[in-house]
Amino acid sequence: MKNKIKEVEVTILFILGSLILFWSCRENSTSNVILNPQIQKFSKFPNNSIGDVVHLKSAILSEPEFMIYYDSMLLFTFYYPKTDLIGAYLLGREEYKPIILTGRGPNEGISAAGIGINTNINELWFYDDIQKNISFVPFAKIFDNRQKITHKEQIPDDSYWNIEMLNDSLYLAFASMNYPEKKITIFNPYTHKVVNRVGEYYKTNGCPIKGVSEVFFASIKAKPGGDRFVCAYKKTDVIEIYNASGSLIHSVQGPDCFSANFKIDAITATHVKYHAIGVNLKAYNCLNTTSKYIYGLFNSRYIHVFDWNGNPIKRITLSSDLEEQISSFCVDNQNLQLYFYSKTYGRICKINLLLN
Repeated sequence: MKNKIKEVEVTILFILGSLILFWSCRENSTSNVILNPQIQKFSKFPNNSIGDVVHLKSAILSEPEFMIYYDSMLLFTFYYPKTDLIGAYLLGREEYKPIILTGRGPNEGISAAGIGINTNINELWFYDDIQKNISFVPFAKIFDNRQKITHKEQIPDDSYWNIEMLNDSLYLAFASMNYPEKKITIFNPYTHKVVNRVGEYYKTNGCPIKGVSEVFFASIKAKPGGDRFVCAYKKTDVIEIYNASGSLIHSVQGPDCFSANFKIDAITATHVKYHAIGVNLKAYNCLNTTSKYIYGLFNSRYIHVFDWNGNPIKRITLSSDLEEQISSFCVDNQNLQLYFYSKTYGRICKINLLLN
């Protein structure tokens, strides 16, 4: 009798232990994290097309990470800068020119995790996430071989995934390492002060907030004029549109509607270890915006187009080659031409948006 009671006790303890382990695994998974309470799902884009691709003369040094269009130029930052940190491709001449070299000198930079144009002062800016500053280059000096960086502004002592300019004095930063419970930091680099932290995670379902913050990282881009900005996530097909003060106004998911399904393995002081549960699906690699549309590079192959009310407009397949991978892209201000870099073939390409 005692042996049977002991067997029952052991069985009960085993079941309880299994339930605790199951609960722990469930609680440390990101599959049930809710980014916000107002996500609207959709199943298809109204229009689909395949881009009529034109290959431009390849002349850049390595794979671009960020790409923007300005005044008939494509401006790049590079993933693995060797000599050039930032360069320009002159579309009229199909010619590449360096702008900023890699280094710690007065006219150099170590990294570039953000780039943009401050049209109010006619300057190029870039975010150096290693040296934690934003550097400014007047376009009048952009190709000078001598002094070109006029000033460097230190940002708040933090590390961010990427930085974007909201208006001529405020900047947006995604994924603060020091404040992971907020998605977006709004700061002024000229006063070196944080103005606000916005964008809360609605429900984490017990998943550690630092793990949630790392898994749910996103690209961020402002609307020209600075009255709205958008976040597009890399591991779930969700975009969120905010007004300038940081209030969420629209959020959509689709057409695949998959979650960022990851298990948090460990969290240290500097790093979160996690692995995918099931198939590791990819969503948005990067963003570009115009006053009319939001363009997102999806799964390194497609461009998803939305308007600023979150309505899906079009899906463009950039290549019929299933092996081709795109690393970055940009769109001109008139929504006429889209330029992208083929990581697979090491070339710059363009498509005419009016024909797609």
